[in-house]
Amino acid sequence: MKTITSENVSFLLCACTVDDLLMQYAMRDVKAKKSNQQKKANRKKARYVRDEQAYNEHQDNEFLFFISALPHVVFHALVDAGLNVNTRNFQRYFIAHMCLAIKEYFNMSLRRARGLCRFIFWAMQWRCQIPCFKTLDNYMM
Repeated sequence: MKTITSENVSFLLCACTVDDLLMQYAMRDVKAKKSNQQKKANRKKARYVRDEQAYNEHQDNEFLFFISALPHVVFHALVDAGLNVNTRNFQRYFIAHMCLAIKEYFNMSLRRARGLCRFIFWAMQWRCQIPCFKTLDNYMM
């Protein structure tokens, strides 16, 4: 049996009979249970433990990893596609696909991506002729 405490005195003001008082008190418990269940349902999911230092280090080195791994990835993609390494057009396809990968990575327009490719190729000391934006557009199709 539940006892009525001083918090529940406000029930006495609204209740005309003892039955009304008991009904309001019982409904209060039901509402309290529902609100507790809702609070539990609204809690955030448990967050997995993450190594913040390693995560920050990865974010700092993401660009360098992308640029250093890009030639290997493009080379193997072209070889797997069946393009012969000894053909004259291999270098043109190789450079064009590297430029397109840089364009997609940075989500830039073709002309801006071409300028960025020039800078990256100059910084990495890759000697090659970058195709014009119209040629890159033809390769995108």
